[in-house]
Amino acid sequence: MVSQLLTYEFPLNERMRTLLRVEYLFQQFMHDVKLNHAWQARSAIHALMDIVNLLERTDLANELIKEMDRQLGHLQRLSDTPSINRSTLSSVIEKLQYYINFLQPIASRLDAPFTENEFLNSVRQRQAIPGGTCSFDLPQYHYWLNLNYETRLETLDSWLGPIKILQEAVVYLLGLIRQSGIPKKEIATNGLFQKSLNPVHPSQLIRVGLHHHLNLHPEVSGSKHRISIRMLSTDLEKGSASQTKEEIKFDLTCCGI
Repeated sequence: MVSQLLTYEFPLNERMRTLLRVEYLFQQFMHDVKLNHAWQARSAIHALMDIVNLLERTDLANELIKEMDRQLGHLQRLSDTPSINRSTLSSVIEKLQYYINFLQPIASRLDAPFTENEFLNSVRQRQAIPGGTCSFDLPQYHYWLNLNYETRLETLDSWLGPIKILQEAVVYLLGLIRQSGIPKKEIATNGLFQKSLNPVHPSQLIRVGLHHHLNLHPEVSGSKHRISIRMLSTDLEKGSASQTKEEIKFDLTCCGI
């Protein structure tokens, strides 16, 4: 039986941390809307409200535009490189420019359709309270959750509509960043691996590939200059984790554009 290689991702700056969280929430939303059950609809709504919270608290849209603009400038400077595939490069530049042009006029009001919706606001406010979205707290929500699947799906799709472009842009951008790195075989001696990063071409995202059968997980700390990876074994009964003393082989990908 072939052991499953699990990939763990660790952002090296706050902007990347936010984008990964948004991607995760969109993945949760898209998974839950496909399932015909009121509990999945509830989970989808909560993921959507978490995205709205990020839109409000982190200036998400403008941070996304800044990151795409930064990468656009870097890619445009590569156009004179002899070995570059100009067709592919042109396609990527065109796509980034499309998202920038689309998002710039609406960046400051992406959350408006949600903050102006009384129903969604009531769910959002009660969501912060443990068990606060029970049927006796939000009877309108209870009614909506028990509508037929097709009606709920239509409503969820309509709520996703205003930020669908945000989802597409985040997925595209993170895809570019992930593809920018090449996996390398590394060894953590006594469960520890340290590496200095290229300060001229900073990494934004670290990806660690570790075989599941090892019963270990990585703990990454660092910055754009240096990373440290500890391989930890977990005692699930005690809920504790400790660094292994063995030599652990793993894949390391440093991603950054």
